[in-house]
Amino acid sequence: MKIRLFFSICFWAITLTYGFGRDTLYLKEVKANHFLTREFIEVVEDPYHKWTIDQISSPEFNKLFSTLKTEFPENEHPGSAYWIKFTVQNKEPEMKWVFECYNFKVRFVELYIPDEKGNYHLQRSGSGLNFKERTLQHKNLDFLLPTRIKQPTTFYVKFISYDAVRIRFNIRSYEEFTSYALNEYFLLGIFYGMIIIIVLYNFFLFLRLQDEAYLYYALYAVFVGAFSMVQDGTGFQYLWPNFPEFNPYALFFCSAVMIICMIMYTKSFLETELRLPLMNRILNWAIILRILLFFVQIFLLSEFNNYIWVDIIPYLLVYLAAIIAYKRKNSSALFFVLGFSVLFLGFTVNTLRIYKMIPSTILTAYSINIVVIIEMLLLSMALAERVKKIRENELIKENLNRELELKVKERTEALMIQNKVIEEKVQTLDTFIYKASHDIKGPLKSLIGITDLGLKDTKENAHIYFEHALKTAKKLDAIIKDLLHITKVNNANIELSEIDFKISAMEALDNLRKLPGYEKVTFELDIKQEGEFLSEKNIIYSLFQNFIENGIKYRNPKVKKSFLKIKVKADSHTAEIKFTDNGIGISPEHQDKIFDMFFRVEAQADDSTGLGLYIVKLSVEKLGGQIFLQSKLGEGSSFTILLQNMRKATL
Repeated sequence: MKIRLFFSICFWAITLTYGFGRDTLYLKEVKANHFLTREFIEVVEDPYHKWTIDQISSPEFNKLFSTLKTEFPENEHPGSAYWIKFTVQNKEPEMKWVFECYNFKVRFVELYIPDEKGNYHLQRSGSGLNFKERTLQHKNLDFLLPTRIKQPTTFYVKFISYDAVRIRFNIRSYEEFTSYALNEYFLLGIFYGMIIIIVLYNFFLFLRLQDEAYLYYALYAVFVGAFSMVQDGTGFQYLWPNFPEFNPYALFFCSAVMIICMIMYTKSFLETELRLPLMNRILNWAIILRILLFFVQIFLLSEFNNYIWVDIIPYLLVYLAAIIAYKRKNSSALFFVLGFSVLFLGFTVNTLRIYKMIPSTILTAYSINIVVIIEMLLLSMALAERVKKIRENELIKENLNRELELKVKERTEALMIQNKVIEEKVQTLDTFIYKASHDIKGPLKSLIGITDLGLKDTKENAHIYFEHALKTAKKLDAIIKDLLHITKVNNANIELSEIDFKISAMEALDNLRKLPGYEKVTFELDIKQEGEFLSEKNIIYSLFQNFIENGIKYRNPKVKKSFLKIKVKADSHTAEIKFTDNGIGISPEHQDKIFDMFFRVEAQADDSTGLGLYIVKLSVEKLGGQIFLQSKLGEGSSFTILLQNMRKATL
């Protein structure tokens, strides 16, 4: 017992002596983080990894330790071993404490814990060891401190990193550590759960739609998750815990594949090969160069692994492609631009943190995780827009298929009646030729007969023959003019202009003032027009002219006061034009033939070509309208024309 007491007194004496170099860290606040800053620790570099704990803890080595140049320990020479020492005293008896290293990428960390006999017990952790060798199964490098540290006690830590790092050591209660770890893993679980949902959803869409964009996006999301797991340490814990040799290459491997998948997704989503050929070639070269860089990192320049800033370049290219696509009216690219704007911001923040250009805080350390969720939501909105268009296209295809089936059925029926239609067309053409030749042949024969009589008549009756010849020639000229008018209406292109129905009616009335019988008809105009109305001006004018002329020619001689009422009601959608007279009227048996070519009522056979109302109907149909007749023999007729505003048809 006395020997044991002697060693204990010696141990604490030596520990106190060496611990006086820096301040003692008092563990007194249960929920506080006790960071080991420069005021509590000293450091010494072991470039050849040759010193042992016995040497480091000896009085001879005490003078080698020096004060930190920075707030937290740094390895100015990657690959060297660094020893630090610190002294703590527990002000909370019976409280368990955890010594934690936030830099889980450090290759080796060794904590030497002294006991009452002066011996040091070793706890090891680091990315260079199998994960199961850790004292606490946590993604950070954590160690359990002795329960009772009633006196100031000096601990030694040895760490080795082949990358330049600034290490933050922290001591906190086991209770605080457990609470923090549960909350952290819970939030990370939500984060990776969302990524898994996004991956499965897009892979399902790929299987269903066979669109490569969804496959590339699913792969991109997989490696975004893998990249994030490398960044937060859960990758080593859950994916490759027995392969620590993969840790030095994990970051650039996941980064390289993620970048390539991102570019392929961009190419497919924005259809760069079709819509942005120059940008497509640039992105192809970016893929090739990133693959070459991948092999350079593995086989030639392993120190280049830390230079992840080079991946900013493909992000910029993708960002630029999205902006160009959006400017070229690709609506889906808007969410794409916003998503990569956020991701680019997070990637930049994370890169600046790695290179110590900004402080390492919770927000900066988890910047990738935060922006990835936002980016995934925005890109999901972009894909939703794409899915919406695809569904619309599918509906269109389904409708087209149904229409095609109907058309096949209709086509079968159409083939059966096609010959009949052709026969009707041929018959119509034969009828036209026959009637035209018949109506032209009559006046020609009359003209020939009159001329022949005039040559044989020796008396001075030439004026009589010339009068008959002139009358016949005029009739023939009228037929030819009407036939030419029919051809003109059939072949004319519609030239739209703004119609003023009142002006068209007044012009037609003014041009027909010299027509015989004009003064015997009273014209009543009731024209109400609201808004702009577009149509073919010449056809509208010809309609007014034709019906005014008919109202004059076919007035009823038995009526004391003949009239023609012209009523127009037009707005921005339709126009209704109505011509009502008290003329001779049309008998019921003739009403269904009145619009036929060369149809004439016997009473008007000498004065009509039989083409006037046919031309009217043809003109109305040319404008996409309809014409209706109401008539009673001896009492008059009413013609109603319905026209659509052709401004609507052009929109």
